[in-house]
Amino acid sequence: MARKLSRDSRKKIRNPQRRIRFLDLWAASFMHDYPHLDQNERYWNVKIPVEANLVQGKYSTNTLKAQCAQRLINACAHLINSQPEELSQVRTTAVICLPDMFCSE
Repeated sequence: MARKLSRDSRKKIRNPQRRIRFLDLWAASFMHDYPHLDQNERYWNVKIPVEANLVQGKYSTNTLKAQCAQRLINACAHLINSQPEELSQVRTTAVICLPDMFCSE
């Protein structure tokens, strides 16, 4: 699922639990796959792959935001656990932006 900006913030999200289950799969995809950084790259980031209406706007609830934030934290934990020993000096973090959670990475 790609990130989508919503043109209409009044539009209610259809089947939010299905989108949360997708985030579970997305977080699990980092379980055994640490990204390869070239020597000239200073950082690597991934934005949370949700539609904007899921985490901000009229129909976004604090429960949905908390579930999305937890999946982002889970993805970060999987990355930390899959980090090779030779890259132990590399810092791995999750950035959760509030109230504009669509910017989280």
